[in-house]
Amino acid sequence: MFIANIVNNMGNFVWPFLTMLFTRKLGLGAEKAGLIVTLAILLQLPGAAFAGKIADKIGRKKVLVIFQGLAGLLFIPAAFMPGPYEVAFFVIISGFFWGGIQPVSRALITDLTRGEERIRAFSLTYLGVNIGFALGPLLAGFLYAYGIKVIFLGNAFSCLASSLLSAFFVEEPFNPSEAKNSLEAPVKGGLIDVLKLRPSLFFFSLIWFIYSFVYVQSTFGMSLTVTDLFGELTGAKVLGSLMTVNGLGVVLLTGPLTKIFEHREPLTAVYISGLLYALGFGMLAFVKSYLWLLISALIWTAGEVAGAVTVNVYISDRTPVTHRGRVNAFLHIMSRAGFSAGPVAMGAVASLYGLKLLWLLSGVLALTGAIAVLYLRQLEGSW
Repeated sequence: MFIANIVNNMGNFVWPFLTMLFTRKLGLGAEKAGLIVTLAILLQLPGAAFAGKIADKIGRKKVLVIFQGLAGLLFIPAAFMPGPYEVAFFVIISGFFWGGIQPVSRALITDLTRGEERIRAFSLTYLGVNIGFALGPLLAGFLYAYGIKVIFLGNAFSCLASSLLSAFFVEEPFNPSEAKNSLEAPVKGGLIDVLKLRPSLFFFSLIWFIYSFVYVQSTFGMSLTVTDLFGELTGAKVLGSLMTVNGLGVVLLTGPLTKIFEHREPLTAVYISGLLYALGFGMLAFVKSYLWLLISALIWTAGEVAGAVTVNVYISDRTPVTHRGRVNAFLHIMSRAGFSAGPVAMGAVASLYGLKLLWLLSGVLALTGAIAVLYLRQLEGSW
């Protein structure tokens, strides 16, 4: 799964540049482009729900391989469509299958690990994602000048290659890891029954919605910002370089931060993540130079890593073994909901009031999420 994640994300050309593809290459305005990005992300929600449910029934590996393959295949016709709305159709449908990949992958990792193995396993997988992501957007930034066909076909190839790697080299556990504590014991009923039984999971998902709403501005808001500061072609290269800084920062920080938080309560890391988001994104309201864009990227990248290496441990340790697919899908849905709302809401803010307010609001929201984490820590003692 580590190698499959590298391959998949090394060719992840479409999603980070989706806003620029529709606004600059296909001629749509910022609001229409934001709507298409939102729809593509929004359709990931039923995709995640469907994948999580059937993964709990027929096996997580089977669902992972199928969804990876179909997500890639749909980028092939998108490369040859004549207009923006035809391209958007295939991108949006691909989003359905893309949405099922992460929650099923996380459920499979949980099946294969137990106890303190989990933070190391999730960190390694996350590292694989970002090794690929460190190279992919940089390459895409230079390929951008050659048109959308190269972008879409490259992404299709990476998805299909990743699907084949998962099919041949990842095991489907016959007996998923058993509960290490009472919160992981099997339970009967559906997802709603589990959320009633574990209210902390629902409250945490609301916090993760806020974080995702803010984090999506690293692509949507950043695309608008670099284009505004540097122009279209130079802005594309700047955006690619910032995404590479993000990816390399993750590679360098994942090991040390995993070591720091390995024996600590996961919510501590999630709280620190929110504070770093507040600083890293909020400061962009005042940034005009490439140097400060880089500094900002390093700060919010540290926030990303702090949350990413621990969020799945928090969820896994509180999820019944019988519902891992569905609970991971629910968290993914809440995250995607934040990603969906972010471009529409902040696209409107940018159009009406400018980019400065976009970044100020992002900082305030991240700080609100961090404060909510402290509140959750108090509530867990009474639940």
